[in-house]
Amino acid sequence: MYDRIDLIGPAHEGRLLADLRERTGLNVERVDVRRIDFLHDAAELVIYYEEPHHQTAMQQLPHSLSQS
Repeated sequence: MYDRIDLIGPAHEGRLLADLRERTGLNVERVDVRRIDFLHDAAELVIYYEEPHHQTAMQQLPHSLSQS
Protein backbone atom coordinates (compact mmCIF):
# COMPACT_ATOMS: atom_id res chain seq x y z
CA MET A 1 0.00 0.00 0.00
CA TYR A 2 1.21 3.47 -0.90
CA ASP A 3 0.56 6.30 1.54
CA ARG A 4 1.02 9.38 -0.67
CA ILE A 5 -2.41 9.53 -2.31
CA ASP A 6 -1.84 13.25 -2.90
CA LEU A 7 0.52 12.16 -5.72
CA ILE A 8 -2.07 9.93 -7.41
CA GLY A 9 -3.32 11.40 -10.67
CA PRO A 10 -2.00 12.55 -14.05
CA ALA A 11 -1.03 16.02 -12.82
CA HIS A 12 1.50 14.52 -10.35
CA GLU A 13 2.85 11.58 -12.37
CA GLY A 14 6.44 12.86 -12.37
CA ARG A 15 6.45 13.44 -8.62
CA LEU A 16 4.88 10.01 -8.02
CA LEU A 17 7.54 8.25 -10.11
CA ALA A 18 10.32 10.22 -8.39
CA ASP A 19 8.97 9.33 -4.93
CA LEU A 20 8.73 5.64 -5.81
CA ARG A 21 12.26 5.63 -7.26
CA GLU A 22 13.60 7.26 -4.11
CA ARG A 23 11.77 4.89 -1.75
CA THR A 24 12.56 1.67 -3.65
CA GLY A 25 15.89 2.45 -5.29
CA LEU A 26 14.47 0.97 -8.50
CA ASN A 27 14.22 2.56 -11.94
CA VAL A 28 10.40 2.83 -11.86
CA GLU A 29 9.08 3.42 -15.38
CA ARG A 30 5.31 3.19 -14.98
CA VAL A 31 2.64 2.82 -12.31
CA ASP A 32 -0.90 1.49 -12.44
CA VAL A 33 -3.32 2.39 -9.65
CA ARG A 34 -5.31 -0.69 -8.65
CA ARG A 35 -7.33 0.71 -5.77
CA ILE A 36 -7.56 3.89 -3.69
CA ASP A 37 -8.66 3.70 -0.06
CA PHE A 38 -9.57 7.26 0.93
CA LEU A 39 -10.61 6.13 4.40
CA HIS A 40 -7.01 5.05 5.16
CA ASP A 41 -5.25 7.48 2.78
CA ALA A 42 -3.60 4.65 0.88
CA ALA A 43 -3.46 3.27 -2.63
CA GLU A 44 -2.62 -0.14 -4.04
CA LEU A 45 -0.17 0.26 -6.93
CA VAL A 46 1.42 -1.97 -9.53
CA ILE A 47 4.95 -0.74 -10.20
CA TYR A 48 6.77 -1.45 -13.45
CA TYR A 49 10.53 -1.04 -13.33
CA GLU A 50 13.64 -1.86 -15.29
CA GLU A 51 15.68 -4.68 -13.80
CA PRO A 52 19.03 -3.42 -12.48
CA HIS A 53 22.10 -4.82 -14.21
CA HIS A 54 23.83 -7.24 -11.90
CA GLN A 55 27.58 -7.04 -11.50
CA THR A 56 29.93 -9.24 -9.53
CA ALA A 57 31.39 -7.84 -6.33
CA MET A 58 34.83 -7.69 -7.98
CA GLN A 59 33.52 -5.49 -10.80
CA GLN A 60 31.97 -3.09 -8.31
CA LEU A 61 35.21 -2.51 -6.40
CA PRO A 62 37.55 0.31 -7.43
CA HIS A 63 40.65 -0.99 -9.25
CA SER A 64 42.98 -0.23 -6.32
CA LEU A 65 40.84 -2.31 -3.92
CA SER A 66 40.37 -5.29 -6.22
CA GLN A 67 44.09 -6.10 -6.24
CA SER A 68 44.43 -6.61 -2.47
